[in-house]
Amino acid sequence: MINRKSFHINWLLLCLVPFMGIAKDKGPTLLVYGNSVEAFAAAVQAARSNVPTLWVVNADVFTAELSQKQLSITSNDYMDAGIWLDLLMKISKSKTKNDSTAIAAKRGMNPDVVRHALEEIARAETKLSIMMNVSVSKLAMRKKYIDVRLSNKKKYSFRAVVDATANQALAAFVAGQDSLQKADKLQRVQAIPEPLQRTIVALGAHNTHAMALTFAHILQYRIGHVFFTSLLPADDSEYIPLRFTVGQAVGAAAAYCAFFKTNYTRIDVRKLQSELQVFDARLLPAKNISISDPNFKSLQKVYLAGLLPLQNADLGYSLDTGGTVSVAAVRPVFHQLYSRSKIWFAENQAETFRLKDILSLIRFVSFRGEEIDAQVEKEWSQGLKFKGVFDLEHPVTPYEFAVLIDRYANPYTKAINNKGEFVN
Repeated sequence: MINRKSFHINWLLLCLVPFMGIAKDKGPTLLVYGNSVEAFAAAVQAARSNVPTLWVVNADVFTAELSQKQLSITSNDYMDAGIWLDLLMKISKSKTKNDSTAIAAKRGMNPDVVRHALEEIARAETKLSIMMNVSVSKLAMRKKYIDVRLSNKKKYSFRAVVDATANQALAAFVAGQDSLQKADKLQRVQAIPEPLQRTIVALGAHNTHAMALTFAHILQYRIGHVFFTSLLPADDSEYIPLRFTVGQAVGAAAAYCAFFKTNYTRIDVRKLQSELQVFDARLLPAKNISISDPNFKSLQKVYLAGLLPLQNADLGYSLDTGGTVSVAAVRPVFHQLYSRSKIWFAENQAETFRLKDILSLIRFVSFRGEEIDAQVEKEWSQGLKFKGVFDLEHPVTPYEFAVLIDRYANPYTKAINNKGEFVN
C-alpha cells in the first residue's frame, strides 16, 4: 500500500513549523506543466509527497506517447522501479512487484491498457488535480512565489514549478534561460566520480548502459524554483523508463521546496533520496540485485554511502554475492564516516573481513556491546535472510557486509553535500 504520509513520516519531527504552515495554504502549491512521461511521473511523485499539485496538460490526452500507439521496450531490464514499475504492475494487474512481470509488461504495451493504467494511478492521488487542454499564458517569478496565468484565465501562485515540456516552454518567461544549455546531462554511471555517485537521485538504463542523474544535475537544470525535465530524447521509446525516473526525481525536488517552503539551496540530498526510496526508486545500478530482494533497501543505502563494492562489466554493474570484501578497499570511506574507525583498522590487519571482524568493527564504531553477536546469530536466516550457518570464521560476502553495516551501523544517515562529500 502506498504510504501517503511520506514527508510527514521522514521529517515531521525535524520540520514541524513548515509542516504546520503548509496545512494553511489554499489550493495547489506546485505546478507540473506538460504532456510527457516526465510530467506524469513528476505530478504523481509530488502528490505522493503530500504536496497539493496541479498538473496542467497542454493537450486533450495526457502522456500521449504511451497511450496512442503500441510499444515494445527492451531497455532497463532488471532495473525497473519507482512510478514506472508501478505502471508496469498496473498494466499486468500484478499485486507484487517483480522483474519478470515488468519485463513482460514492457514488451507488449497496448495503448488502451496503458491509458487505463495511467488514469487509475493518477485518479488515486488525492493531492493531484489535472487540467486538460490548457496552456500557460504568463509566468512571473517573485521572491517566494511564482505567479502563473493559464489560457483558461485562471491565476495561481505556486512555490515551485516543474516544466516537463519537451521544448522547455516556460523558459521563455524567465531570465537566465541560457544557463539550461550549459547544464550537464545524464551520465553513464562509470563516468561519475565515486563521491558524486552518493548523490544519485535517478537511475536507469538505455540499451545496456546504466545512466544516472545526480542531485547537482537537478540544481543545474532549473531557473529559480522552475525545474526542467527535458534531459533525454523524447523520440526514442527506449529512453522512456529512464525518463520516468528523471521526472520522479525532479518532482520530488520541487515538492521538497513547496512542502517545506524553502529555497532549492536548502534541499537535503539524503532526505530527497529517502523520499524517493519510500516510493521504490532504484538508485543502485547492480542489475543482479532485484528490487524484490528482501535486503534491497539495505544494499542501496550502503551503495549511496560509498561502501558497496560493485563490479563493472560490459553489460553493467553487479554485486559479487559470493566473494569477499577487501579491508583496504573500504578503509578510506570508513575513516570519513567514523573517525573512531582509524583505531580499529590500526589494530586489525586482516586482508578480508571474516564475520568476527565485521562484528568487531560494527561494535567499535557504533559503541555497541557483545549482544550484537547474539542478535546477528538469532536473525541470520529468518531476519537477515542469509544462507548457510552463523560462523564467526566465515568470510563475509559483499552482500552480507552491506546488510550488516546498514542494519547495525547505518552509514547512510551521515550527511553529504551536493558533491557527495561527508559533512560533519
